[in-house]
Amino acid sequence: MVMCMVKDKIINMKKKIEEVLKLESTPKKIALGAAIAVFWNFLPSLGVGPFLSAFAARVLGGSIVAAVTINLGTGVLIPIFYTLNIMMGRLIIGENGTNIEVSELFNRMFGNIITYFENSIGESEVQFLLAQLETFSVGFFVGAMVNSLIAAVFLYILCYHILIKRKTKKLKLENY
Repeated sequence: MVMCMVKDKIINMKKKIEEVLKLESTPKKIALGAAIAVFWNFLPSLGVGPFLSAFAARVLGGSIVAAVTINLGTGVLIPIFYTLNIMMGRLIIGENGTNIEVSELFNRMFGNIITYFENSIGESEVQFLLAQLETFSVGFFVGAMVNSLIAAVFLYILCYHILIKRKTKKLKLENY
């Protein structure tokens, strides 16, 4: 049952990508739209990713249709993207390293609740959990920025070359 659902999602994503590659626009605009879409899928956009993709594509001169279609089509990959964000963030800033003191912010905002948990389960466990949350959040956002840029550049280059190759092949067929 689950495998069937996953297979259907992958088939749907493949169809969306094929639709984008068949768009009648310049390779540059289509590739830019696709890159923008994947860029936004690596960042937590709280459900407005397609709108952000469309807006960014319009501002940057990319294909709005490609941006929205790829954003929605690759949405099924967001859990994988977010996992990669955490991994990249931890690779960059280290397992425990961070420059932002999130635990101090939590202590100020939720002091009473933290005190209650410290009394219930022990101070060291609560501080450990806060440190993990701090590393997770900072690492996630650092990883998200790096991964979104890498993925966008990679996808732009890949789409552009595929579309140029398709255009060249189409021109050769027309000349025969």
